[in-house]
Amino acid sequence: MARKPADQISSLQTRDALWAAIRNFGRPFTARELRIETRCTTSQTGEYLIGLTAAGILSAHQETGSGVPHPAKIYTLVNDCGIEAPRVRRDGSEVTQGRGREQLWETMRIFSSFSSADLAVFASTEEHPVAAGEARIYCATLAAAGYLRKHANGTYTLIKRTGPKPPQIQRTKQVYDPNLGEIVWKEQVSA
Repeated sequence: MARKPADQISSLQTRDALWAAIRNFGRPFTARELRIETRCTTSQTGEYLIGLTAAGILSAHQETGSGVPHPAKIYTLVNDCGIEAPRVRRDGSEVTQGRGREQLWETMRIFSSFSSADLAVFASTEEHPVAAGEARIYCATLAAAGYLRKHANGTYTLIKRTGPKPPQIQRTKQVYDPNLGEIVWKEQVSA
């Protein structure tokens, strides 16, 4: 089954909700308690708990005690990574999809004026290089969406700062801003 676009996912269905609840518990918890707290599905909750445990962010042990017919796993937060929900796969490895756009957005928020080529260089890290083509497309799309002003010399200026999360270019040729929780631009289709 294909993943839903970010603008169609309820905040109660996201890993953000799961992570916020895990941090708010402040005590060991079960998967059932987490599901009740977030209203996420068994599958969503289970997959995230498996990934967080494999990444060493949570520890898990079986509930013990007499009279417990089906002991539940008890999870404990051992590495609080901060407010942003860790992006991990089932095996505990980090999800890097979208990292380039995050780096581009962070860099745009630092520099007052930039070319897309310079932006790609400044946004790149050794672990996550950003391609010049990716920066060019991201800048052009954000300019069309009203986030950047394009100057005659080919440089851009960030004019719309909505928050720390990068605006997302969706496959349907629209821009979704997770800071606002809404679609902010759609490509005009010519008739």
